[in-house]
Amino acid sequence: MRHIILELPSLLDAVEIPGTRNPVQGLDLPYLCLILSKAERLTQSKPVSPLVVKPISSFELEGEINAAWSAQYLNLDGANNDDYCWYRADPMELQPDRIAVYLTGNRHLSLSSDEKDELEQGVNTICDALGARFFVVSAQEGYIRLDNAQGRAHCEVEFIAAIKALGKDQLETFPRGKDSTFWKQLLTELQMYLHGSPVNTQHSKKGIALINSLYFWGCKKAPLPQIQLDSLFSNSNVIKSCGFKNGLEAQNLPDSWSMKYVSENSSQFVDMELIWLRKQGLISAWQQQVIHYEKYWFSPLIQALKKHQIERLSLILSSEVIYTLTASDLKKIWRRKKSISELLTLTQSKAKK
Repeated sequence: MRHIILELPSLLDAVEIPGTRNPVQGLDLPYLCLILSKAERLTQSKPVSPLVVKPISSFELEGEINAAWSAQYLNLDGANNDDYCWYRADPMELQPDRIAVYLTGNRHLSLSSDEKDELEQGVNTICDALGARFFVVSAQEGYIRLDNAQGRAHCEVEFIAAIKALGKDQLETFPRGKDSTFWKQLLTELQMYLHGSPVNTQHSKKGIALINSLYFWGCKKAPLPQIQLDSLFSNSNVIKSCGFKNGLEAQNLPDSWSMKYVSENSSQFVDMELIWLRKQGLISAWQQQVIHYEKYWFSPLIQALKKHQIERLSLILSSEVIYTLTASDLKKIWRRKKSISELLTLTQSKAKK
C-alpha cells in the first residue's frame, strides 16, 4: 500500500494561555480543512488501525532518546566507542527577570562557521579537564561526550526533554539523580564562560541574540524505538538517527511534496521544527510554516489521492490525534467540510477524553 504519513505535532494544539486566540485561526487553509473533515479520526482511546504507525515524534518530545544514536548518525568523533556516554548539549538563550531565569529557546539563535569553532573550542577548555568533549552541530544542536572507561561519565542522572523545558524557570529544569551535582556545577561553569565568551561579545555588538547556556538532555538507557517503514524523512537528527539505527535510509525533510517520495508501502515525514516554533512563541514563523504546508503539501497530496497515485494519507497531529484519508473518503458527502474553528473544538474536546 502506498501510504504517506505526515507528522506535524502542534498543528492543532490548544493555546497555553486561556483566552488567547489560537494562531491557526484566521489562516486560509481550505485543503487542511478538507483533509481533517473527510478523514477517519483515530485516537489512542480506540483501537488504532494497523495502517497508522505510532507517532515517531513522541520519543524526542519525551526525551526518551540516547544521544549516542545521533552522534553515530552524524559520525561524531568517538560515536562508536562503547566507552563513551553521550548527551545532548544544545545552545540556548536564558532570559532573566526579577524573580527567575527562564529558558527562552534556540530557534532564533545563529552561529557562523567561525563562531561554531570558537564556541566549541572555548567550551572544551572547561570540558577537557573533566574527561568530556563538546561538539557543536548548529546553533540549535550540540553534544557532550563523557569517558565512561575512566568512571567519569556521571550517567546516573535524569534530564527533562528540551521541548518541555521551554519557558520554564531553569531551577525547574535542573538535572536530577545521583550525579546531578556534577551536571549542575558543569552548567554553572559553562554559563560563566558563555557570559563573557568571544561569540557573545560579537553578538552583543551586533544586536544578535546571545547563547548564554547549554541545555543537557537525553536518556542513556532509552530503548531503541522499533520503526517499520520503507523510508523516513525529518528535519530532526534525533528522528533520523532512530531510522538509521533501524536500518532505514533516513533523509532530510523535503521542502515540498513530490511523487518521487512514494514507496511501495509506507513513507513517514516528521517535522519537529513546527512544534519548536509554537512552544517558543515564534508565532509568525509558525504561521508561515503552516501556510507553506497548505500550498506545498496538503494541496498536492489531495491531488495525489484523487489520482490514486497514493492509496492513503495519514496526518498525525499528536500522540492522541491521528487522521487517515483515502480517495473514497473524499467522496463521502455526509462528512461535510468544517471550518478550522470547528475542527479545533472537535480535536481538543476529543483529546480531553
